[in-house]
Amino acid sequence: MADKVSEELPNGCVNFMVHKSKRMIPLPLDKCLPADINQHAPEDLVFLPNVNPANILICARNRFLEKKIYTNIGMVLMSINPFEVIPGLYGKKMIKMYENALDTSLPAHVYCIPSRAYHNMCTTGKDQSLLISGESGAGKSKFLLPFLWINESQNSTRQN
Repeated sequence: MADKVSEELPNGCVNFMVHKSKRMIPLPLDKCLPADINQHAPEDLVFLPNVNPANILICARNRFLEKKIYTNIGMVLMSINPFEVIPGLYGKKMIKMYENALDTSLPAHVYCIPSRAYHNMCTTGKDQSLLISGESGAGKSKFLLPFLWINESQNSTRQN
């Protein structure tokens, strides 16, 4: 993602500065995508007025800088590893908040995914699958499993 873009060059390119490296690289203008670096980054990128890779990256970056590491893209949840602990992002209070899978007013969060799957399993009686992709050791299942354990144990207690 470019931090700085020059005016159009005579050869039909623009120079852009690569983030942090401060290196200027020429790029043909016809390969550039329109992007608004000041646009509001919605919880769900489906609602972007102009969906393209440049705007998706800008929104992901803006949300990350606001410590919002989860972003919905329709039914897909995108997560960016913050490589730090974000206080209040996980735990019993948050699990309780995300128990209702159908509450669309809640911000994007990893707990939405197992909540929806569990809700669908209980209402349809059909098995559900979760596809979790990412770096090994990044904590993907570490945050999903406690949500499922707590919800299942609470539902088992209610039924008995």
